[in-house]
Amino acid sequence: DLSLIGVNVLRKLYLFFFALLMLISFMGFEAQAATLQDARWVTRNDAPIPYVRMVMDLSAPVKASASISEDGKTTTVTLKNTKIGKVKSSMTMDSSIASSAKLTQVGKNVNVTIKTPKALDTDGIKVFSLKKDTVNNKPYRIVMDVQKQGVAPESNYYGSKKTTAKSS
Repeated sequence: DLSLIGVNVLRKLYLFFFALLMLISFMGFEAQAATLQDARWVTRNDAPIPYVRMVMDLSAPVKASASISEDGKTTTVTLKNTKIGKVKSSMTMDSSIASSAKLTQVGKNVNVTIKTPKALDTDGIKVFSLKKDTVNNKPYRIVMDVQKQGVAPESNYYGSKKTTAKSS
């Protein structure tokens, strides 16, 4: 039957073009990369253990992962699906806590490489994200806290300080 063969050929062509159309539409909806818009740091001495806080401003939310080198003196934070905008590619920071940070584009990701004078362990670094804050006009952010190593926590008193009673 010639008509039966024609129907099967048309059906296969239809399925092929439908699959091709679906593939093209999925390619067009690939996630847009976030842009790293600003990077800054500050040393915080008001905590029980001093630390350096780095804040990265982003155009969209990103996922981040961190790894520490074998010697513990290099921490790399990878910002997934992110591109570097008009940001300084290196920063000199507090030499006693985190001496420097370097930003590099690695494929679709940005690596933030932080050098420390003393070895860090996983408790010495915290990485977290903050949502866009439209009320205070703040963008999406990734925050990295690097604690000073080799120091004992200081006691801080919040509210009223300890007082010694006088005897009469």
